[in-house]
Amino acid sequence: MNPETVAGTGDVPSLFDSERRLASLERKLDALKSGGGDGTSGGMEGRLAKVESDVEHLKRSIDKIEPKLDKLLEKISAIDERTTHLPSKAYIWICVGVIITAVTALTTLLLKFLPAGH
Repeated sequence: MNPETVAGTGDVPSLFDSERRLASLERKLDALKSGGGDGTSGGMEGRLAKVESDVEHLKRSIDKIEPKLDKLLEKISAIDERTTHLPSKAYIWICVGVIITAVTALTTLLLKFLPAGH
């Protein structure tokens, strides 16, 4: 025998099934109430007006940000263009190495070929 139906009736839901359905409906109603309303569509116009106002505020903010972002991108592009012509770290280290080697070689040659008393 199915415990969810009353004995002998077959199609009539039991008290257990009704309580379970009621609990489910109460959870759904609580979920509706947690959205800031009273669990129905009451107050919906006020909430919708606030959302629309917030969206308009966001649109105005984005409209103010877009030109600034375009200028920033232009500046970044200009900086990128100017820095592409700069020497790399490797090139700088090679130049420093060549200069140190040349100074060392010249010093060695001068010490070797200059007379000792001068």
